[in-house]
Amino acid sequence: DQGMVEFVRKSYEWHRTAGSAVVGFFPEVARQDYLTSESCEIANMIDLAVRMSQLGVGDYWDDADRYLRNQFAENQLTHGEWMQRISDQSPEMPVDERQSSRDAVRRNIGEFAGWSTGNDFIPEPVGPLPRGFAFMHCCTGNASRAICYAWRGSLNYAENKLHVHLLFNRSSPWADVHSYIPYDGRVDVILKQRCNVSFRVSDWVDKSKIMVRVGEKLRSARWTGRYLEVGECAPQSNVSITFPISERTQQESIGARAFTLTLKGNDVVAIDPPGKYCPFYQRQKYRLGTVQSRELQRFVSDEALVI
Repeated sequence: DQGMVEFVRKSYEWHRTAGSAVVGFFPEVARQDYLTSESCEIANMIDLAVRMSQLGVGDYWDDADRYLRNQFAENQLTHGEWMQRISDQSPEMPVDERQSSRDAVRRNIGEFAGWSTGNDFIPEPVGPLPRGFAFMHCCTGNASRAICYAWRGSLNYAENKLHVHLLFNRSSPWADVHSYIPYDGRVDVILKQRCNVSFRVSDWVDKSKIMVRVGEKLRSARWTGRYLEVGECAPQSNVSITFPISERTQQESIGARAFTLTLKGNDVVAIDPPGKYCPFYQRQKYRLGTVQSRELQRFVSDEALVI
């Protein structure tokens, strides 16, 4: 239904202007002066960017990359010390037999924010919303699905060709992707079978300064749009691309407020002014010039999840 496809594409591109496409801040009320963003809306925009790119409606991989690395990642609760402090200072709320306040903060680690601002997990009190409103659990359901879309869409294999669309860490039956972004401009792909390899390179990367190695040997590659076509490589090959990555500053309006962003690639590594309760973009580690890593055991399923 090409009419419906075009309607969805135009709707997506309009909605992109109603928030901040630089960080992936999209309010539930689609207007520039709205203060907060549900994770639901960010997840929906990620879903659309990935699915339309997969279906050839347009190339929205850079959009997905920016949304995932910034507001979406910051909207997931990964530590709760700040929330526990607020809870300890707040009056006790009555509970009935259907509810429990036991270890509430710890039990919500991994949830996604319901009313985040451009620089904080929760907003200042506005109208009827008290300070401390953090979650609506529709957001966690939608965001979990968006993770699956992004993970599945980050690469694909078909007809002896591996396309790496998003430069994130990812294991698969065909290859393992090791991304050093934003510590360093480097991505390694360790092949598990012989195939042709191509990388989609983000629009902030200078094409003329990319170097390609297969093992220790330099290799020339050709461009097809934003895709760097490396060609056929043998099993167990380490196919590596490297490129300069540096910091830049940018002024951006997010949720009716003006911010100064420091970006490294597509990643926001600092924001000014900072947040108050759980400030976003505490990413000093990305700016130190030293890659931090840890050893993990990765699992690759033989089954494909259909959603």
